Amino acid sequence: DTHTQRMSSPRTSPRRAAEDAYTSFSAASPAADAATHSEPPHAEPHEEAPSAAALPAEEESAAAAASVAPVPPPMPERLELPKSCPEKIMFFIDLGDEMMNFDYTGEEMHMRGRYETRLDVVKNAIKSFIHAKARLSNKHEYALATMRERATLVQPFTYSEFTAVRKLGDFRPGSVYTSFDMSSVFESCEPYLPRGEEIGKFILRAVVIYGRSNVVPTFSETPSAMRA
Repeated sequence: DTHTQRMSSPRTSPRRAAEDAYTSFSAASPAADAATHSEPPHAEPHEEAPSAAALPAEEESAAAAASVAPVPPPMPERLELPKSCPEKIMFFIDLGDEMMNFDYTGEEMHMRGRYETRLDVVKNAIKSFIHAKARLSNKHEYALATMRERATLVQPFTYSEFTAVRKLGDFRPGSVYTSFDMSSVFESCEPYLPRGEEIGKFILRAVVIYGRSNVVPTFSETPSAMRA
């Protein structure tokens, strides 16, 4: 009986087993391929920012105008002066009583070897300035004016540095002045302002040295030189 059962159900050969395995794999391959190569779910398209070409013409021109830097206004015309332009220099020197004060202590004045008032210091500074300007050019002119209650021209314009320095040595402080009219300074300068063809040919300068600590200058009127 045992021999009969073995003969009726013969053993499967290795080749047949391999063919059966291949057939089973081929049947399962379409489903695996479908799962592997399946397309992803459809994604909704997102909105993109409109390009410059899609902008309306008005918006495009406005954007272009905003991107351009503003143009600065033109510079006003300036008067070109020559490098060695002659100068007319007016010195206004206060002759109030405070110009007799000493600004140095006793020890400092002893070390300097001399006693100098405020007016002495001002005189020495102006002398050095005039001599230095004269070395640079002999075309400069110098004038001197005193300041009491009003400005008074005492030395008209001169090319001579020595004439101006000599006149400066004659200055002496006066009494106590309780007021000073600053309008007189502008009135003294007004006749010498360049006009017409003189404009650009020389420079008018005013050097005001005021030494009163308790008197505030006032204006009696507005000179035309200030309005100009």
